[in-house]
Amino acid sequence: MEELRGKELVEKIKAECLGFVQEHHCIPTLAVLRVGEKESDIAYEQSVKKRFQGFGLEVKDYHLDANCSNEEFMKVFRFLNDDPEIHGILVFRPLPKQINEEEMLRYMKKEKDLDGITRENLAGLLLQDEKCLCTLYCRGGYAALQAF
Repeated sequence: MEELRGKELVEKIKAECLGFVQEHHCIPTLAVLRVGEKESDIAYEQSVKKRFQGFGLEVKDYHLDANCSNEEFMKVFRFLNDDPEIHGILVFRPLPKQINEEEMLRYMKKEKDLDGITRENLAGLLLQDEKCLCTLYCRGGYAALQAF
């Protein structure tokens, strides 16, 4: 059995990202929106930040108290979704019960949907629409399959 190592693939993708930043004079920016202080979410957030920043990308953190209202959450979410300087949004889910996740999903712009959770992106994935945004995990898996 052959052992697959992704280090070369990661370095190739990293070089492509850094080249994009230099060529377009634009630093893609990810907004991370977390509600609450779960240790597993915090650890994952730190991992995401480290990986993205290592690729020359910017990460902005937005944290809300676990008891925040739906209105407070949606105010921050709408700000991020409408901000042209934010290119992608990662919302930590599941959200607390008082947050209306469906409202968030209806409002989220499909081009900022990092997890591919909007109806448009899910439908596009099922219909094999090349214009839909596929999750990073799927894209990473696909890139690995192509490389090996």
